[in-house]
Amino acid sequence: MKETIIEKNSFDFEGFVDVVYKFLNDIYAIDPAILIQNVEKPCMTDKEAGKLLQNRSANDLLKELENGKNLYFPFTQAQITSDSDNIGSVDGTKYEVKNNLENLLSGYDTIGFIVSFEDSNFIFKSGIHKIITPENSAPSEEINEIKGNDYEQFYNPMESFLKNYIKN
Repeated sequence: MKETIIEKNSFDFEGFVDVVYKFLNDIYAIDPAILIQNVEKPCMTDKEAGKLLQNRSANDLLKELENGKNLYFPFTQAQITSDSDNIGSVDGTKYEVKNNLENLLSGYDTIGFIVSFEDSNFIFKSGIHKIITPENSAPSEEINEIKGNDYEQFYNPMESFLKNYIKN
C-alpha cells in the first residue's frame, strides 16, 4: 500500500477505530484495544504489559498518536484463528492464503495499518505484525512497514477501506 496522508479534520478516526474494534472483538472475543499495538514496542505476547492497553477509546488512541506514537491497527485476522485457508479482514472480505503468501504469513501474523500523526495529518502505511514463536523459548514480536509487492493482494483493499472514513 502506498503511503496515504489524510488531514485530521477530513478523517472519521472514531468510525475507523469502531469498525476495527468490532472486527477484532468478533474474532478474538477480548478487549480489542489490546491488539492496537505501539509499533516501536509491541507487547501482545506480554500479558502484564497488555493489561495497560485495555479500555482505550478512539480518543485515547488519538492522544497517543498526537504524542508521537506509531500505532498498528490490524486489517486481517491471524491465520491460526481461521478454520480454512482464508483469512478474514476488517472490510469483510475473506482472502485466500495462496502462492508466496503462505510462506510469508505464519499462524499468528497479521497485515494492517501503521498509523502516525504529523502536522495535523494521519499517515497510513501497510505493516505486518509478526509473532515469532521459537521452540523452547518465549515468543517475541515485531511490527514492520511492508515494502515491495509480497503482500500486494491487500494493498488496494486497504486503501479502499480507508476511503470509507474520509469525510466529504
